[in-house]
This record gives sequence, structure tokens and C-alpha cells, in this order.
Amino acid sequence: MNSLLQTAITAALQAGKAILDIYDDPASDFEIEHKADHSPLTIADRVSNERSEEHTSELQSQSTI
Repeated sequence: MNSLLQTAITAALQAGKAILDIYDDPASDFEIEHKADHSPLTIADRVSNERSEEHTSELQSQSTI
């Protein structure tokens, strides 16, 4: 499998796992913040984004564009 695709799949799976870990934890905080444009932002959003960004540099380093 193409390494770029594999990295993207891994990033998506880890972001999804981070979300499920939060929703499966009965002690999780479901507080919703609002961004500047008034759209909602949850801790699950933030954590999944962090997991995705961990792979962004790997994808960028593999890109030839």
C-alpha cells in the first residue's frame, strides 16, 4: 500500500480512537466551547485534531509536491 495512504489511514484511525476513548469514559468532560465563528468545539474535537496533526508532518515529509 502507498505509504502516504497508509499514513493517512493511521492518522484517521488514531483520531477516531481518541474520540471514542473520550466518549467511552464516563468521567469525560463534554463541555462545549465555541470558536470565533460560534461553531462548537469539544474536547474530542481538539484531541482528535492533535492526533491527526501528529501525522501531518510525516505526510508532508513524504510528499513530493
